[in-house]
Amino acid sequence: MSTSLVDRPPIQATIYYLERHELYDQEKPYMFAFDVSTLEIEKTNHRYEERVVLINDARGREPIFELDVHGFCFQKAPTNLKGSDFDDDEAIRNKYYPEVREVLRAQFPDAVEIHIFAHLRRKRPSNFNGSVTEEVFAGPIVFAHADFSQHGALERLRPFLEENKHLEANRHEIINVWRVTNGPNDDWPLALCDYNTVALDDLEMSDVIHENYVGESVRVYFDPKHQWYFLSEQQDDEVVIFRNTDSRGFEIPFCLHLAFENTKTDSSKMRESIEVRAVCFFKDEST
Repeated sequence: MSTSLVDRPPIQATIYYLERHELYDQEKPYMFAFDVSTLEIEKTNHRYEERVVLINDARGREPIFELDVHGFCFQKAPTNLKGSDFDDDEAIRNKYYPEVREVLRAQFPDAVEIHIFAHLRRKRPSNFNGSVTEEVFAGPIVFAHADFSQHGALERLRPFLEENKHLEANRHEIINVWRVTNGPNDDWPLALCDYNTVALDDLEMSDVIHENYVGESVRVYFDPKHQWYFLSEQQDDEVVIFRNTDSRGFEIPFCLHLAFENTKTDSSKMRESIEVRAVCFFKDEST
């Protein structure tokens, strides 16, 4: 008898966590988000360690995961774009962004305004070996992280808020909508950490140094309590919605994430994906 989707065993995978290094007692973690090869500067002081973890298959259990409980959820979300359409930035902005806004409006009916501010198209290079890198490239990211802290989100949004002062007092959330574009996909899938298994002591803020401002992201230290999930055989019409940060703080469920090598797949297809980053504003409940 074949194993049902719900009963699929977890996958053992090697992933990367920030090392609990004495360096961080004296120096805040950081990385430069631009080329510093001509400068006498270390691009990053991140020190990572490998950890073997079990990553659970969410297939067949998708409805139990909730954004406001686990920090992520799965949804059916058909798109009119196909394959190479996602290589066209103009098509993404003019055709795909409106689709994502509709998904987010359904997810956040109380949002005052929803704005998409970035997208990332990723294609796994054929020579990708799963090693950790801080270089800016369009391959899978293999270390546990969240893209923004609360401070990092404010710094990223500062120019937008200066032009839209009517939103400055509103609480906000940074939300990612992640989709594969050549499904079904099992190649280097996205892994998501259940918020309920993450402690504040696991988190470390890291400066992200851009040419014109300093942002901040989140790295994480290993904890055996962490529970990781992925969606096997993810299809083009399925999206993962996850929260990077909420302006109210880490007490609001958010999602640490990464890509991992799925050694249980025999698919020859290499992963292609599109993720959209959006900010959702809500009425300031204190007024």
